Amino acid sequence: MTTIAPQAALAPTGDRLGTMPRQFVRFAVIGVANTGLSLVFYVLFRTVVTATAANLVATLLTTVIGTVVNGKVTFGVRGIVTVGQHAKSMAVTALGIVITTVAVNIVGGSIGELVALTVASGVAGGLRFLLLRHWVFEPQRT
Repeated sequence: MTTIAPQAALAPTGDRLGTMPRQFVRFAVIGVANTGLSLVFYVLFRTVVTATAANLVATLLTTVIGTVVNGKVTFGVRGIVTVGQHAKSMAVTALGIVITTVAVNIVGGSIGELVALTVASGVAGGLRFLLLRHWVFEPQRT
C-alpha cells in the first residue's frame, strides 16, 4: 500500500489499541484516502447508473475497504476482519448517513445546508471513530 502518511502515524503502538490520539491520526489519514477513493468509485459508477445508485455502491465499497484498513492499521486487528465487524461498521455508516441527512433537512438555504453538513459530518466522523474503537473493534477482555 502506498501512502503519503509518515510511517510513525500509521504504525500500531505497543498495545493492540495504542493511544487514542495516534489512533485518531491514523483514522483521519485513512478517512481522507477513503473519501478520495469514494469519489473515484462514484464517478466510475455514475457513468452507468443513477447518482443515488452510484453513491450507494461507492459508500458500500469504501465502507468495506475502510473497515479492513482501519481494523488492521488503526486498531491492530490480527487476522481477518470478521463479517460481524463489517456488519457493525455498516450500521455505523448508516448512522452517519442519518446524522448528515437530518442535519441538512432541518436548516434552510444552501449555505445553511453546507454548514450543517460540515458540522454533522464532523460529528458523524468523531462518532464513527469512537464506535469503531469501542464497539466494532472492541479489545478482547482477558
